[in-house]
Amino acid sequence: MRIGKVKKILSIFLCSAIFILSLSGCGETEITMTTGTANGKATTNGVLEYQQAYYIVDVNGINYKRNINEDSIVVAHSSKANGTVKNNFAVGDDKIYFITTKKGQAKTLYQCDLTGRNRKKIIVRDEITIVGVYKGSVYYYDEQNFLKCINAETGLKTEFSTAQGAPFYQYNNCFIHKASDGLLEAYNCDDSSSIALSEMPVAAFNTTGNGVAFAVNNSETEDSFNYTFSHFDYKNKIISEMSDADSSKAVDIVTETVALTSFKDHLQICDVKNGKNTDLSFKTEGKFVYNTAVSPNVYYVNDNTCLKFSAESAESQIIKVDYKKFGIDYNKIIGVVNDRYIVSLDEDGYYSFEAMF
Repeated sequence: MRIGKVKKILSIFLCSAIFILSLSGCGETEITMTTGTANGKATTNGVLEYQQAYYIVDVNGINYKRNINEDSIVVAHSSKANGTVKNNFAVGDDKIYFITTKKGQAKTLYQCDLTGRNRKKIIVRDEITIVGVYKGSVYYYDEQNFLKCINAETGLKTEFSTAQGAPFYQYNNCFIHKASDGLLEAYNCDDSSSIALSEMPVAAFNTTGNGVAFAVNNSETEDSFNYTFSHFDYKNKIISEMSDADSSKAVDIVTETVALTSFKDHLQICDVKNGKNTDLSFKTEGKFVYNTAVSPNVYYVNDNTCLKFSAESAESQIIKVDYKKFGIDYNKIIGVVNDRYIVSLDEDGYYSFEAMF
């Protein structure tokens, strides 16, 4: 009896010690960091929502729609003189930051007003990928894969040597990326620190509506996948380990609720909170539409389906669609707005903003 009581006391003590170390409870880790709010968004998908207006890239350049019901105007023109506008751009601090490129030439980063006026050349590089806007500076990486920023007004350039490993994704004052050793890190702009978010190399990660979700593959066998899923809650500064699950293929997207893997004839859905896998069969392989610059939800679309996976539930919601009515090719869909409208590109590269039903 005494031995049993001692073991019980030790067990309680150990769990309490872990609780104190994590500051949040067993299976959770608290992160020490500063937080700040970014007044902007960036996208590589060609469509972005900012202050209830929409910016969409097509063959003309960046089109601005003040609201869903009004026609758009072009605020960053594509032309032979100016070059083609890339679908990677950012809007923040009431400025648009975009990239133009000409065949066989370097890429140019520009800034202009939300109306398209006062176009200003910022920098020219062989490669540029915009990742965000914060406190008057645009953040990007180039062929060196270091996080960099430039202040458009002063021209002051800064390189963050401790943040290397593209791609980068912004979440408020942090830029999330996979470092050279495979660990997931957040570079914090306000205190110039690099914060480890994972203890093991990550196989996949995605920013979410309130942080970043990531998957670690525990399997030591090639082409075998045994994942542990975790989520970093930015507001509460907590990393929560969620569940383990197996897959026969690398996961495509992971969020705070689901891990999704697309196969030719079915979609595998893993509830990351309990590790349960569910398969949905389809005749046609679909594609994912996931762009947090428009919505925190993931959409899976094919020729007769649109499934929504929200940030609140692992259960998919069926959204009625009528692609044929508007002649929409689901492979050309680049955004879903308010579960009611589809943004897509036609064969000539012009965008359409159509009701789903």
